[in-house]
Amino acid sequence: MSKYLLTDPVNWLLDPSDPVMRYLTLRDLLKVRPSDLEEPFQRLIESHEIQNLLQDTRDGLLGDHKNYDTPSRGTLWLFAIAVLSGLDCRLPAIKKSAEFLLERTQLASGGFSPAWKPLREDACFTGDVLRYLLLAGCQNSAMETGIRWIESHQRQDGGWLHSPVFDFRDLAGYLMLRRSGRGLYREGDSGIPSCLFATSTCLSTLLLFQYRDKNDAQGYPDPGRGTSPILEKAAGFILRAGLFHNASHPPTARYKRLWNRDFSLLGLPVFSQYDTLLGLHLAAATGHFSDHQCTEAFNALLSKQSMQGTWYLETSERGMLTEKDPVIPASRGSKRVTLRVLIMMKEGGIYDPVNIGSNEGTGVSRQS
Repeated sequence: MSKYLLTDPVNWLLDPSDPVMRYLTLRDLLKVRPSDLEEPFQRLIESHEIQNLLQDTRDGLLGDHKNYDTPSRGTLWLFAIAVLSGLDCRLPAIKKSAEFLLERTQLASGGFSPAWKPLREDACFTGDVLRYLLLAGCQNSAMETGIRWIESHQRQDGGWLHSPVFDFRDLAGYLMLRRSGRGLYREGDSGIPSCLFATSTCLSTLLLFQYRDKNDAQGYPDPGRGTSPILEKAAGFILRAGLFHNASHPPTARYKRLWNRDFSLLGLPVFSQYDTLLGLHLAAATGHFSDHQCTEAFNALLSKQSMQGTWYLETSERGMLTEKDPVIPASRGSKRVTLRVLIMMKEGGIYDPVNIGSNEGTGVSRQS
């Protein structure tokens, strides 16, 4: 339990009628033993939600593989949704889709490129794709090559920028002609700050890679272990702007029409997106949750809590997941958003789930 929660919602998240959220809660929040995840994983696969997702396959690949980077219907988007729902390379469709995406998107440099011409690495895209491949369980030299690309492209201010798309002209060229833009000229200009979106996704991916463990699907570090200089610099970039919670610190390195209107609104980021809950999570994962720069964002988060100890989905901007929950009334809150909050609080050392040390309420045992 936590003094910051009005009610502990963990048993709500563990409701057997929602196999997806039950599995994610057991794996990512309670971190139960792998042997105890086998039965929940099977129920996850058999669920109506996952069966519908897996039915959208063509030639054994998820979604539209000809337009694989198209939002909502392309192979990359459906692969990300599948992974975020708990699926991994144990399933043939996930494994084949991962291999396809790796072949189509990773360049010789190790970075990843969308389907634009000419092919050029993009930091946001690299971080996102690589993270989902890692979450799916991919383990090969290509993963390490991708990580090295991210590490070698960290900028002086601690963040990442590297993107051919900068202004309206670049964006129009990409959307209408699939052309990569001219934005890479900014990379070496120390007067231009790094991109919040690229920095948050690259930092998330580095954390996942550096601390992933076969028994730790989420892959974030124990804040007591300390972090590398690369992670510290990246965390500093986000912290210096107060996690970008305040609109007086807008990100200046991305075409403004693609920004969220308000980073304080809680969402479910999938590709090239950010909210302050993600910023708090990254601060906690790098051991900076107690930093004074987190105070405003954390207090604002607490103010959004319902009497049931849950949080609502407040935004579904482009690049975010739109949650549809036919089982639980919307008045109770969003299970996915609530789980994000609890994982962040646990990483920050301010939350210990009820019954986490016993079988009561979970049906499984916590790994030691």
